[in-house]
Amino acid sequence: MKFLLKALTAGMLSLMLWEVISRVAFYSSPATHDDPILGRILSKGIRISGEEGYSITKFNSLGMRNVELHQKNGNMRYLVLGDSYTEGLQVSDKQLFSSLLDNKSKTIDVINAGRSGASPATYIQLASYYKKEIDPDFTIIQLNQDDFYGDAFNKNSDFYVEKYQGQYRALKNEHLSRSNIIAEKIPQLNFISEISVVRKAFINLQNLIQSSPPKDKIQTFDHEAASWMLEQMKQSYTNVVVLYIPTIDYYHYENDNSLEDYLETKSSEIGLDFINMRLPFIESFQKTQQPAHGFNNTVPGTGHINKIGHKLIADELNKYFKQVSR
Repeated sequence: MKFLLKALTAGMLSLMLWEVISRVAFYSSPATHDDPILGRILSKGIRISGEEGYSITKFNSLGMRNVELHQKNGNMRYLVLGDSYTEGLQVSDKQLFSSLLDNKSKTIDVINAGRSGASPATYIQLASYYKKEIDPDFTIIQLNQDDFYGDAFNKNSDFYVEKYQGQYRALKNEHLSRSNIIAEKIPQLNFISEISVVRKAFINLQNLIQSSPPKDKIQTFDHEAASWMLEQMKQSYTNVVVLYIPTIDYYHYENDNSLEDYLETKSSEIGLDFINMRLPFIESFQKTQQPAHGFNNTVPGTGHINKIGHKLIADELNKYFKQVSR
C-alpha cells in the first residue's frame, strides 16, 4: 500500500513539474484562440511539434509562422497561403519551403500564412483582409486534392463554400461550436482538462468524436465548384500562382490524376499559373529512393511533406520567379 501511495505521489509530482515547465517554457498562451476575422488560429508563442516529423517554431499574433508583420518598406512581398502542408509543423523553420525561396538580395519578404484546415473557402473569404493587411505583390496558393473532395465544403470548419440559389459563395461560419465536448458531457472533469497532457488526450478524443464526415461532405469532384474557386482566387489576389501538392503512391505511379489534370487545364484557360509537384517528387524519388512525404517517426512516403519535399517545392518556385522576373 505504501509503495502504491509513493508511486502515485511521484507520478503526480512529475505531472505537476512537467506542467510548470511546459507552460513557462512553451505554452505561455492558450494553444488557440478565436479571431473575429481569421477564425480559429494558433496563439502567439513557441510551439513544439513531434507527432509527425519535428519542429520548434514561433507563431505571431495573427497565427502565422512568421515574425510580427511590419509596414511595407519597399520590399516585394510574397504571400503564401495553404493548409498544414504550407504551415509545415513537421519541419524546422529553415527547412520550410517558404524559407528557402531565393532572397539573396534581401528585397523580398515572404509571409507564410499557412494554417491547418484551411481551404479555398478560407483564401476567398479572407482575400480583402490579406490585401489590406499584407498587400502582396505575388500570392502563392497551395492546394491539394482534399481541398476539392470535402475540405472547402465542410460546414464544421471556419470557412466553407456552398451553392445557394444556383450560385457558389464562400462563407464564414458564424455558428461554429468551440465547446469542449468532453467537458460538456462530464463538467466535473473540466479542471483536469486544463492539464497539458490531459488536454492533449481530450483534444484527440474530441477530434475522434467529430471525425465522422458531415452529411453534406462532397464525395465526388465537382468540376463547376472547382472552376469557380480557381476563378475567385485569381480575381481576388495579385499575381497568383497555384502550387499543387499531390498525393503519391511512390511504388505505383498509375494513379488517377484526373483532378490535377483538370485543375491545370482550367488554370491555363483563365490565365492562372500552375505548378504541379507530381513530376519533381517522382523524379527525385527515382534518383534517390527518398520520398518527399513521410518521416522517421511515421510511415515514409505518406502524410505531410518532409524536408526533401519542401526543398523540391522551393526549387520549383525559385525557377518560376526567376522566369517571371525576366
